[in-house]
Amino acid sequence: MKKILVIGGSGYVGKHLGLTIPNKYLLKTYCKNKNKNFVYFDVSKSKLDDININYEEFSHVIISAGMVRFNEIINNPEEARHINIDCTKKLIEAIVDKGLVPVFISSESVFDGYSGNYTENDEPNPIHEYGRHKYHVEKFIKNITSNYLIIRLSKVFDSKVDGETLIMDWLNKIAKNEDIVCANDHVFTPIHIDDVIIYIEKLIKINALGVFHATSMFPYCRDAMLEMVIKNYNVYRDYNGKVVKQSLHSFKGASEIPLNTSMNPLKIINITKIYPRNFVHWIDIITTKFINNLDSSNDKIS
Repeated sequence: MKKILVIGGSGYVGKHLGLTIPNKYLLKTYCKNKNKNFVYFDVSKSKLDDININYEEFSHVIISAGMVRFNEIINNPEEARHINIDCTKKLIEAIVDKGLVPVFISSESVFDGYSGNYTENDEPNPIHEYGRHKYHVEKFIKNITSNYLIIRLSKVFDSKVDGETLIMDWLNKIAKNEDIVCANDHVFTPIHIDDVIIYIEKLIKINALGVFHATSMFPYCRDAMLEMVIKNYNVYRDYNGKVVKQSLHSFKGASEIPLNTSMNPLKIINITKIYPRNFVHWIDIITTKFINNLDSSNDKIS
């Protein structure tokens, strides 16, 4: 097996890579989050040749770097477009010139959210700036090479009790009996980070090409997910706060976020023969770990 270069290896997706592929086959880069085992690479300043390696030993380059936080993109639109579009396109050109396969990590945000259950054959129509960035790069890749992987992700969560994803944010508020304001019209197909990594690494192993939706099979509305989390939490303790439901577009800075970006994963399931685990499977594991961590912390205090 040839090696894989991961641009943005210290980011959320990049740092989890290596679940089914030994680390000796992965070379990861960092920019702001320094790691002694990674090599430095700044998408806005560095060139691919700055990484002093023998590219004949590599087959793929995973691109998982850029500005991803919606508020940063809104507050710094020119910088965001420069990094997410201009710099990323130059990087992809260099990857293709070296005869390597670019693996672009894209997003559900390329869809307008009017219908949901999107397949890879549906035409993207981004209505949010981040989605426009992703779709612009997707089109660029398709125009310069046929040897590419574009992997669109839905809402990603993890099982870490000290994590910063949506589920853990809810659990921390629930444990403090805080009121939670939640959207009741925001639908997506949430997927665990482990399943994301399994899909990415499998697609590379089998030399798959094209566009794939790495997402779970079942769509959920955000408020329904919250209710499931509370129900699982109440098995152990009682949540005494209240949930306030309102439209996603009523939240500050969310007026342009598409409402239903659920995606259909049948293509990736058919080619990898791997079924993603659904939210119901993970929420019980996550809640149990969270409660055990609370009990352990309370024991230390007492």
